[in-house]
Parts: sequence; structure tokens; C-alpha cells
Amino acid sequence: QALWWAEAERNHVLPLDNAPFDRIFGDERPGIDGRRRYVYYPFGGPVTEEAAVNVRNRPHRITAEIEVPDGGVEGILLAQGSALGGYVFFVLGGRLLYVHNYVGLEEHRISSSTGLTPGRHTVTFRFDKTGEHQGRGTLLVDGDEVGVGDIPRFTPTRFSITDAGLSCGYDWAMPVVDDYRAPFRFTGGLHRVIVDVDGEPFVDAEAEADLALRAQ
Repeated sequence: QALWWAEAERNHVLPLDNAPFDRIFGDERPGIDGRRRYVYYPFGGPVTEEAAVNVRNRPHRITAEIEVPDGGVEGILLAQGSALGGYVFFVLGGRLLYVHNYVGLEEHRISSSTGLTPGRHTVTFRFDKTGEHQGRGTLLVDGDEVGVGDIPRFTPTRFSITDAGLSCGYDWAMPVVDDYRAPFRFTGGLHRVIVDVDGEPFVDAEAEADLALRAQ
């Protein structure tokens, strides 16, 4: 037994970590299952997926309260996951965009038809389910629809097996898409980002366990 531990230390496999299974089958955070609203403030530390809002297979709205300076604006509003899968709500070239990265294989992209004008705005991404793990995304600026597109395959399991997490105002992990380079901090005023969710959280225990095994 002592030899086993000595070899484990020599080959840098310590400490042993059962966290992926703990996150799936145990150590649930009490009191958050019924929450319908999450509020994130810019430039704080990343939030682990276990503690972040669960938008998978649920109708939801991501609303950012921003201020656009005269010189224009760009950067991340909210990002979760990485190049291996996730979503990002951001501004590029003065236009509002949302991209859903389906497990690194597909990108479902929605872009606004017009640029953001200087001043204070409320910008929103809305996801409406049209079926299991699929739906339609809509971009709104001050309540007016500026872009729409289908998301035929919304990620059913974890966005990341590498703890990429969720970040507001910047992207701290591998970029969700190739449009920008991390951290791509938001250059305008960003007061807060509110995520409203509806319906029950979706959990596929078999798929989650498979992801946990691959993360070992």
C-alpha cells in the first residue's frame, strides 16, 4: 500500500479527486433549485457551473443594462463554457450577438440587424423552447426585436467538463467562439446582467456521469 501511494505521488496523480461525481450525485447547494432570477455584476470572479444559472432546455432571458459611449462599444456581456461548448452574449463591431456553441461541433449564431447607438440601453437575449433541447433565440434592444434565429440543438448536459464556468463582462476561459480573444472585456458601461429562467432544470444523470468519467 505504501508503495502505491509513493508511486502515485511520483507520477503526480495526487490528490485524488472525486469532485466530478460529487458535483453530479451529491453536494447539491441547498435552496437554489426554485430560484428564477440570477443577477451578475461585471468583472467579478468566474462562477462554477454548479453555482451558476442553469439555462439548459429551459426558456430564459439574459438582460444586460449597459451604456454605450460615443466612440462605440464591444466586449462580453455574459459567457459560459469555452470552445468545447457553451454560449456567449456579446457586442462586436457595435452589434449585439449571441452564439450557442454546441459541444464544439456546431455554432448557432444570432446577430442584430442594427448597431447600438450611444446612450443607455437594455439589451436582451430571449430563448423560447420549440421542442426538447431546441428553440428560437431573439435579440432585443430596449424591447424592440433586432435579431432572431433558430437553435436546433441546445446543449443538454454540462457546458464544460473543465470548470470553465460563467463570467460577466469578460471571458476568462478559452473563448466560446473565434470572434474574439479572451478576456474581451466590455468597453462600455455595464451595470448588471440579469438571467430569468422558467421551467424545471433539466438533468440527464446518465450523460452527466459519462462526462464525469471523461473528465477523470
